[in-house]
Amino acid sequence: MLSKSHPIILFIDRFGFSVYQDALANIPKFSFTPDLVANLDVISKDQFVNLIGTFIQVNKMVPSSLAVILSDNVIYVKDLVSPAPKLTSTQGLETDAVDDKEHEDEVQIFLENVPFEEVLAKVIKVGNINRAVAVNKDLAMTIADTFSSKGFSVEAIAPGFMYGQSANFTAGLTPDNARIVLENPEILKSGNLLTDQEKIIPSQNLESEFKNPAVSGVKKPKGLRQFILIGVFVTFNANSNTGCICTHRSSKYKNKNHPKLPIG
Repeated sequence: MLSKSHPIILFIDRFGFSVYQDALANIPKFSFTPDLVANLDVISKDQFVNLIGTFIQVNKMVPSSLAVILSDNVIYVKDLVSPAPKLTSTQGLETDAVDDKEHEDEVQIFLENVPFEEVLAKVIKVGNINRAVAVNKDLAMTIADTFSSKGFSVEAIAPGFMYGQSANFTAGLTPDNARIVLENPEILKSGNLLTDQEKIIPSQNLESEFKNPAVSGVKKPKGLRQFILIGVFVTFNANSNTGCICTHRSSKYKNKNHPKLPIG
């Protein structure tokens, strides 16, 4: 997935982001200030983009392929109670219609409680658990897109917990855990929030409610939430057997003082 020539690992946490590349003498860090990013919301995008560009230039980073790893403190996580898809030898992941509906409903309720206008989200099968993960799309993609505009190729955005105990990100990005990411491309691929998006049709109640707002008495929002299901797949790696169902949505509101959703 990542180029063998000076690939980059970019790690985002609540306080900023840091970058590993073998061409660099150290791991430079970009710190978020309240005028740029507050409560994981981008406050001044133009200024943020310009300062990231300066950060790239000052540190003399070599354009190459890039993977973004998300700290636990920038993602919203919930372990779902709906049944996990069953793994079969001939058909891959399999669920019945009732389980599919319960699973979809639970994911959408989770996404409704993630207080950003747009999110990148995914449901990752970890063992027997379906774990829903979401991150503010504006934050992650502003950083990723700025690097792309400077000649870098963003290959993946994935949560750090995918690497389990083999890579400890609690102390931030280090050469050791960066190398673990680089040595395990299959984990990066299975946790990638950027792949294989398919649109989920909104529920009939929401759809009918906003088709004729004058009749229903409900004012149509500027942006109706949309949910996107990313294709189901299974990946085997040294740490876990992971199958992923991915989702994406855009919402109609923003809450600056949002709480962190707990795991579970």
